[in-house]
Amino acid sequence: MKKGLTATQLELIAIILMMCDYLASVLLDFHSPWAQIIHMIGMIYMPILCFLGVTEYRKRASFPKYMAGISIMWFLSIFPYWIYSGGRNGLKQNFMFDIMLGLAALYVLDLKVKNNLIKAVLFSLILLISIWFSNIPLLSIWFMVSYHQCDSYVSIKKNTIKITVGLFFIMGLFGIFMSIVRVRMFDPMLFRKEQIGILGCLLALPFFKRFHEGRDSSQYMRNYVYILYPLQFLLIKYITNITPKELYYSYVYIQILTIFITWLLGYITLRAKISRAQISNMIIIMFCLCFMVGYYLRTSAKTVDVIWASTKIEYVGLAGVVIGFTWFINEFCNKPLSNIIYIIEALFTTLLIYSLFGRKNIPLFYQWVGIKRYPYHSVAIEKPGIMYYAFYVYLFAAWIVAYGVCFQKMRTSTGSEEKRAKMILWALFVPAVVLSIRFIHPNTEYNLALFANFSFIVIFTAALVKNDYLASVQTEGEIDPLTGLSNRGFFIERVQHKLTKGTKGTMLMMDMDNFKYINDNYGHGTGDKVLIALADALREVLGTNHYISRLGGDEFCAFLCHTTEKSELKRITDEMLTVFQKNVEKQQPDLTATISIGLAIYNGKKDKTFEELYENADKALYVAKNCGKSQFRFYA
Repeated sequence: MKKGLTATQLELIAIILMMCDYLASVLLDFHSPWAQIIHMIGMIYMPILCFLGVTEYRKRASFPKYMAGISIMWFLSIFPYWIYSGGRNGLKQNFMFDIMLGLAALYVLDLKVKNNLIKAVLFSLILLISIWFSNIPLLSIWFMVSYHQCDSYVSIKKNTIKITVGLFFIMGLFGIFMSIVRVRMFDPMLFRKEQIGILGCLLALPFFKRFHEGRDSSQYMRNYVYILYPLQFLLIKYITNITPKELYYSYVYIQILTIFITWLLGYITLRAKISRAQISNMIIIMFCLCFMVGYYLRTSAKTVDVIWASTKIEYVGLAGVVIGFTWFINEFCNKPLSNIIYIIEALFTTLLIYSLFGRKNIPLFYQWVGIKRYPYHSVAIEKPGIMYYAFYVYLFAAWIVAYGVCFQKMRTSTGSEEKRAKMILWALFVPAVVLSIRFIHPNTEYNLALFANFSFIVIFTAALVKNDYLASVQTEGEIDPLTGLSNRGFFIERVQHKLTKGTKGTMLMMDMDNFKYINDNYGHGTGDKVLIALADALREVLGTNHYISRLGGDEFCAFLCHTTEKSELKRITDEMLTVFQKNVEKQQPDLTATISIGLAIYNGKKDKTFEELYENADKALYVAKNCGKSQFRFYA
């Protein structure tokens, strides 16, 4: 495995360094030595983000997605950046806007047009926008255009030094000019320290040297970067000195942001293959959105009637999330839950709806509801009724059942299934901690319930999206009716998807030895039992972490994800041969049945197709057959 820093790791490092730079600018005296040192180190983020922008631009297939991600980060950061700066920067934008302009400049320069005047006008327009709106005008465009011409670390190093040193002297000349003309708002000391800080761009060179363009091992981390960047501004402002008004508007902004992210998770889920797991997750997300909208209305309410209406929306949303999650657990753990659980859920949901939507003079959920006013908003003050406490007991009981079932799933699974079960356990654990904090230390002005629900839906959906769980769930039409394994179409589609992503693995082709003899002498019923015995052996040895299929007749195939070591493959095939023979002896003691296996290892090259890998494994199977059967051979 090639060592070094991936694009996502570099991006995360840049965001953390940027946060340190911003913190130093508000917590320390900018003229102090410590502030200057931190500012110089923090400036590393600028060339790193410009370099990553160029790297993604060169990958034309992923560039639109990257540009969309940068645009979302900029858009979501407009308000947090304004809060962080206190409005002092006017129309100046956060650094993601500079990266967008740099990407646009590269696109314009690469346009193939007959009249270069069009390119010149467009490029000039981008420069003008940068001068007017960028917090650091032109610098990102300068870096990105120069990096686009580099093809090695040596050229990147030269261009970084040229730009940094050149900018240092240009800033020096500009400072002398401004001092001569004596501009009233110009601070020579402050400008000189900014000039020195720009030398921090040179500190990015060691990171460039360690960068490699291999496949990210943690692509999902980029989603956390998208969230971390806008939230850092609110965090810094809160750490320093946030006013009550800014705190309230930040609170409302985060609520709107959670609704937007949840909607986006729903869109991602909706694009997956239709299955009961996908439908159950969509139910969870829709009711989660229902809760969030109700919660937002409750926060912005000015009258008791609006608070009561938003409360109905909130708790119906929570009840729906429980029902959807129960349905998902039933699918995910392959362990049908007792009908008693569904009856209890139906009863509690019915009672909840009755207590919320029934007559107001029956105080089942709340005995009374009032309103408390703060300088910038109002909150509800309630006295809980019997159904309020009963509902939270019901939630706790549902949490215990779900946690127990998922914990059992984790203990009996391996590989990606085990990791997914762990993530779902975290999805249950984190909101429980948040709600516990809320009940132990209640805050009537700002409620944590929203973050409990949001943390659950984010972690839970991440568990399903990771490793394409929703796409790999099989429908009835994708299952072989005799053996219960995947059919040919589903197997080919999923393996080809793994090959396209560059997932290393091994293709196993298996064929029954003398199967015609078994059918002719023992009957087709016995032949079917032998096929089922082989399917059971494959499931027992390989588990649920790999793809297994009956392609047709007595031909079986498996793709072992992330398994390429020959010693491990030898152990697996030996175990498969042994378990299969034991299964056959249980079905028909007087029958001897064997299989031959061909193996083709895939090293992760993205230009490999399913047909090529299948043909290689088939050739290895042919060799195994000719060498005496009941054995395995690797494709040479």
